[in-house]
Amino acid sequence: VNFSSLHSSFQALRPRTTPLPHLGPRTASGHDVPSHDVPSLGPLGRERRNAGDITVSCPFRDPEGEDGGELVLGGSDPDHYVPPLTFIPITKPTYWQIRMQRVQVGTGLTLCAQGCAAILDTGTSLITGPSEEIHTLHATIGGFPLFTGQYLIHCSRVPVLPAVSFLLGGAWFNLTAQDYVIQISQGGFRLCLSGFQALDVPPPAGPLWILGDVFLGTYLAVFDRGDSNAGARVGLARARSREAQRRGGNAHA
Repeated sequence: VNFSSLHSSFQALRPRTTPLPHLGPRTASGHDVPSHDVPSLGPLGRERRNAGDITVSCPFRDPEGEDGGELVLGGSDPDHYVPPLTFIPITKPTYWQIRMQRVQVGTGLTLCAQGCAAILDTGTSLITGPSEEIHTLHATIGGFPLFTGQYLIHCSRVPVLPAVSFLLGGAWFNLTAQDYVIQISQGGFRLCLSGFQALDVPPPAGPLWILGDVFLGTYLAVFDRGDSNAGARVGLARARSREAQRRGGNAHA
């Protein structure tokens, strides 16, 4: 990667523990919007942004791979996603917070019915939401609560579970059960865990949903910090796996 500046800083973080062992390291690369900069480090490319060179960063996680992904700076790689990109304005400058219009579980359950706040966060493994709504979601899909706060799903039910759809920027972003159920195989046993977890964020920051890796592994996000002519925004499109790129098609089609 060529940053075009010897004075840019980059920081990679690897957690000591993680509730999902198969998930890789987290990276902190300055995805915060300007008012949330880390004072001692500064986001990657802040000085280049001020010079008008870099305003966009795009993390890509292969939705079907196990070898991680890549980070594109200054734009996005069209091979990584299925167009079009849907751009959504940032509603609060503190984080990459957007307005979510609705969450639909199958055809019968509507959550976030009056609209709600949501954050796109590459540092969160799961999708979190207010406890009351997450409990209702799991009652619908048949999830059993564990003492860890996660929910167990019968693996045999995965093929018949409903899709969970998010209405963002006027477009629907659908997750199938194969997308939101995390399947772990160890010692000849298979365990299926829900990718949704309850998290009550108190006011004034909350309540809100956090769309973490379960969402961002299926949908590529383009984080655009904006400039003097346009505010910060985030673009979303379905991610295309490297295998689909090699085939020249879409693995989810």
